[in-house]
Parts: sequence; structure tokens; C-alpha cells
Amino acid sequence: MNDQLTDPGFTIEEDPVLDQLLASLEHFAPAPRFEDRVMGNVITPAPRWLQRVQARGHALVQHGRGWWFLGGLTGVSAISASAIVALLILNAAAVRESIDGTLTGVGLPLWRGMLGIAAETAREIGLLIGSVSVSASVILAAGASVVFVLVFNTWAIYRLMQPARAKGVEFNASR
Repeated sequence: MNDQLTDPGFTIEEDPVLDQLLASLEHFAPAPRFEDRVMGNVITPAPRWLQRVQARGHALVQHGRGWWFLGGLTGVSAISASAIVALLILNAAAVRESIDGTLTGVGLPLWRGMLGIAAETAREIGLLIGSVSVSASVILAAGASVVFVLVFNTWAIYRLMQPARAKGVEFNASR
């Protein structure tokens, strides 16, 4: 048949009966939302670089590695909160001046009173910490206990995130 199609003298004959039957067929319109259902099943792969990023992200939080990720997040949040508190304590005067300049017309006496109390409290805490003499072993024990608590809390969160295991159902189903 391919030889006939490549032959320049070959012509396709029209079939009037077939043309009439095809023309008489009813034209169907797709049902409402047909395109949405069909296109919803079409899988379009993500770019290769995005697939790699997703795979690394999934590998980071998969079984056995999730608690490291959660522990890192816990540690980062604890460090950042400590750094913010330390910056506020060390720069209490600058914070007070900044807030005073920004909120001059809105509740200034209230803000000054609250900042005065906060600055005085921060100063008293600093004096209290400075007056206590602590040995290196106590500081080491306190640091170790903080790390232990962070790891334990992260492990507890990890265990809570695990799906429930139905060992009894598997055992009964195998009988």
C-alpha cells in the first residue's frame, strides 16, 4: 500500500455513500467538566532540578532522619530566641529611643513605663547573673541537660508523628 501512496499517478477515490454516512453522524459535545476530569489525570513531570530538591527534602525527613531535622529546627529556634533576647537586653537604651521616636504621640507615658520596667528587669537579671560564681562543671552539666532535653523533646515529637501501628490486626489477618 505504501508503494501506491508514493506513486504520483495514484488517486484516492471518494466514496459518496461513506461521506453521506459520516455527515449524518451526530456530533457529540463533551459532558460538563469533562476537560477538567481528563486534564486532572494528565501527569506533567516536574523539572529534573525540582525532582532532585523534592527527593532530598523527602530523604531528610524520612524514617530515621526526621528527628535530626526536628532537632535542628528546635535548636535553631532556641538559639534565635536567645539571640533576640540578648540583643534586646544589650541594646535596651537603643530600643527605648527607637520606640520613643516612633510612638511619640501614641501612649508615650505607657510605653516609657513599660520599657522602664523591662530595662530595670533586664538590668537586675544581668546583675544577678554576674554576681553568681559558677564552676565550669556546673555550666557543663547545665549545657548537657539542655541538649538532652532538646533531643528528648525532638524524639517525642518524632514518635508522635509516626502513624499508628496495628500489629494485632496484621496478626489476626494472617490466620
